[in-house]
Amino acid sequence: MKRQVLIAIFCLSLVATATACSKSADQAGTANPGNTSTPSQTQTPSPTPSATPTPAPGTGNSGGATPTETPKPTPTPVVAPQGSKDQPVVNKDQFKNVQMGMSFAEVEKTMGKMGKLINESKNDDGSTPAQTYEYKFEDGSSVKVTFINGKVTSKSG
Repeated sequence: MKRQVLIAIFCLSLVATATACSKSADQAGTANPGNTSTPSQTQTPSPTPSATPTPAPGTGNSGGATPTETPKPTPTPVVAPQGSKDQPVVNKDQFKNVQMGMSFAEVEKTMGKMGKLINESKNDDGSTPAQTYEYKFEDGSSVKVTFINGKVTSKSG
């Protein structure tokens, strides 16, 4: 019986929260497809219970039902290319065409080949979220392209 009361209170609080969220969205000016009310037809939300029921001694419950957290999906690790053994020679036009957000394949196509891998960070799970590749110009100066999770985040040179 006590468990049913706790479940009923939990359900009522969810409904009240959903109603409050819906009203906040309407007040913020966002569209609510199922709601045809106008601002002049506001509804008053039903009162929510203010007291949290306390469990009977010895039940081992901490005061109410707690929702189970949905585990966050882990991103699929991006496999970084090994890069060239030496710094490939590129021209300034190729380097200018490298844009933020490009993938490894797009940079390789733009530059002609991947640069020399000069820096790589590893996570505890063994994935490598950040890599820096280096290229050189014909005059001997070098340029770098940094990737995070397989996308260009910076370039320098």
